[in-house]
Amino acid sequence: MGKISAKQGSVPGVDAVFDVEHTAIEAVAETYSSLFGNIVRAQAEFLRLLSDRFGRNAQMFSRFAACRSPVDIAQLQLQLGSGAIADCMAEAQRMLGMFERPTNEELAEASLIPA
Repeated sequence: MGKISAKQGSVPGVDAVFDVEHTAIEAVAETYSSLFGNIVRAQAEFLRLLSDRFGRNAQMFSRFAACRSPVDIAQLQLQLGSGAIADCMAEAQRMLGMFERPTNEELAEASLIPA
């Protein structure tokens, strides 16, 4: 048996297959490029949240010195916890929004999902 080799252009329709593959690869590359850009933005947002929470926690901990009873301490801890939870929930919604909108737009442009 002889060696079988397929050269581009030697078989009818092969050129179209290579064109489709190239277009698909470009669409995927653009989508992942945007995804990685969003990951970098998400990391920056997360660092901003950490910095913000650290400053708020430092202010809150300085208020512990003014507490005169265990009830005061419990109230301050409740404020600290509920504030942290609210901030984290808001940040999570922002981060999910950063990934959701661009990805859907890019997938629609690549005709991978209906617009």
